[in-house]
Amino acid sequence: SAAASSSSPYSHQLPQQQLQAQYQDDQGNWQNMDPHSNSRLVSCLQGNYLQVDIKIGGHTYIFDLSNNTQTNKKTNKQRRIQFV
Repeated sequence: SAAASSSSPYSHQLPQQQLQAQYQDDQGNWQNMDPHSNSRLVSCLQGNYLQVDIKIGGHTYIFDLSNNTQTNKKTNKQRRIQFV
């Protein structure tokens, strides 16, 4: 019988792109992040980062992954985010 000694402890993790980051718009609806921002946020989430700055459409946002918020660095407008 072949031993499964070669399996890494990470072999059962889901692929990164299975998670989708979303933000809550002014109407209270959840909108998907763009693919580039999404992959960065999911990587940071899985790497247990608490905060990351991402530039989206000319604006820099501070993503607080422990409180699930995004804040526009210039206007301080805050939105809720979630991963689904």
